[in-house]
Amino acid sequence: MSRLARARAAGLTVSVSGGRLALEGPEDQEALAKDLLAAETEVLAELEAEARYKAALRAAVPISAEWFRARTAEDLLAMLEDGTPPARCFACSSTCWWRLAGLARAHWICGICHPPLVPAERVEWFDGGQA
Repeated sequence: MSRLARARAAGLTVSVSGGRLALEGPEDQEALAKDLLAAETEVLAELEAEARYKAALRAAVPISAEWFRARTAEDLLAMLEDGTPPARCFACSSTCWWRLAGLARAHWICGICHPPLVPAERVEWFDGGQA
């Protein structure tokens, strides 16, 4: 486990302020805080790598309007169960969906993220609004 992960698990908030490491948390974690400050260069590098990863992930995974309307897991499931798939996949933005044919409440599944592994005659496809 990295220093950053240990600090967060111990309840410390680790951030960057003015190019320097900033720490907040319980007083009983002073020894861990001192360890982080002693390794400031490495911890700052880890925070920078984490920030680059998060930025790349946000850029690579566009989120559809449906995702924002779904406030809870139940809302999201209700959207998927109403009989039509969302406009785009939440992960890859594809409009290509499949589900098991002949099942009354079969969920739509992204055909790009999760291609079907069942015989073609058991699959119902929906692509970009054209059934």
